[in-house]
Amino acid sequence: EGGYAAAIRELEEEVGLKIQQKNLEVVHVCHSMHGGRENLNIYFSAKKWTGVPSILEIDKCDKLAWYMISELPENMVPEVRQVLKQVLKKSVYSEYIG
Repeated sequence: EGGYAAAIRELEEEVGLKIQQKNLEVVHVCHSMHGGRENLNIYFSAKKWTGVPSILEIDKCDKLAWYMISELPENMVPEVRQVLKQVLKKSVYSEYIG
């Protein structure tokens, strides 16, 4: 399964949104190393989708909200915080060691 198909599937499974591939754009790739694991994560931007976002995997997330980039919560995943800052700089690649 390719990255776009996986992103489309996970978006629906985790937050109940449906999206077409043409509405996804790759915005960042992060090579992360933490907890004895190494991953290459692809981050997408979506400007158009259908549905209302909601938490469908309650064991993985305790809150779903929109935030201003300057007001991100303290308890978010550190890699994601880093990636968001990189996306704002229009950087397409970063590394995270946690």
